[in-house]
Amino acid sequence: MRSRLFKIATTADPLTATVLQIPAVERFYQTLLRWTEGNGGNTTNINKEWGRKLQESYSGNGLRQGSTSGVSGNWVRNPPNFWSGTDFINAVKLRGNLLPTKGIPSNPPHERRCRAGCNKTESLSHVLQGCPLTHWHRIRRHDRVAGRLRQISERNGWIVEEATRLRLADGSLRKPDLTMVRGDTIVVCDITIVWEGPNPLTMAYQQKVAYYRPTHNILPPEEEENAPDFYTAGPFIGNSTSRNEP
Repeated sequence: MRSRLFKIATTADPLTATVLQIPAVERFYQTLLRWTEGNGGNTTNINKEWGRKLQESYSGNGLRQGSTSGVSGNWVRNPPNFWSGTDFINAVKLRGNLLPTKGIPSNPPHERRCRAGCNKTESLSHVLQGCPLTHWHRIRRHDRVAGRLRQISERNGWIVEEATRLRLADGSLRKPDLTMVRGDTIVVCDITIVWEGPNPLTMAYQQKVAYYRPTHNILPPEEEENAPDFYTAGPFIGNSTSRNEP
């Protein structure tokens, strides 16, 4: 890669030479040279360095776990057929935390407060996950995911019940979004849409499993021998947007 950079710098093409004289382009070029020198010109190491820089940035810190879940990026290579070009571009902006908000670092601190008046930094993560103004939008988003999951499950032979009330031995209550039954198997399913950031989604999943694990023992002792198999499922959808709130 370093040899390619030198070829670009010594090109006889007048347009390329003119572009390289633009201060921002020249700074970027010098940054690339430093990275290739520090990483021995190894493309793999350079890509890792790019990834690290992106993950530490305001817009990119929600992408830290992206490489651990290849499925979450499939839509970039294979977008839905019904999407328009605008849909795809907006989805990329959403995934990369590139939609315009007042909380961007280039705004002075006193101008970053949410326009809804909730005294929080107007980051995209706040708008999607925390702002009172979008509360009912979040409820509808959650319900659409639950409804879609129910449709798919019933299509595959599961009997699905919504908002089942499961009373534990200590009197406490659990109310998962969906309880699914097929044969001798019962799945307690609770949908969660969580932040994507430094912590892996598996951490939130394990917390959900621990919360519902007591429901596996709700049958009286005399019925446990013939009890069905219990499983806890926590379908997680991550918001890749960064969380930059005080």
